[in-house]
Amino acid sequence: MKHDGYGKAFPDPKDTDHSNAKLKVNMPPFPGNGDYWIVRLDESYSYAVVSSPDYHHLWVFYRAPIMTEQLYQSIYEDLKQDGFHVEKLRKTIQ
Repeated sequence: MKHDGYGKAFPDPKDTDHSNAKLKVNMPPFPGNGDYWIVRLDESYSYAVVSSPDYHHLWVFYRAPIMTEQLYQSIYEDLKQDGFHVEKLRKTIQ
């Protein structure tokens, strides 16, 4: 299957609160659209935290290659306090 290598996201049409925080994401070469929810978003859009609706998957995205440890810990503790399974998070080298 040939693809352009880019995922595409769009607001979930079933999102009744119209917040655009619930997304349908298509990630070629995988078929179909997955459900992803933006559960945290920095007001300057420097980071976002995305989860699957069942909270089984969790990602922290940052616009720059390196996030300060202080910011990461702040996000980590905030998510932990809200019941996310943060112990599964793994940092990646960018």
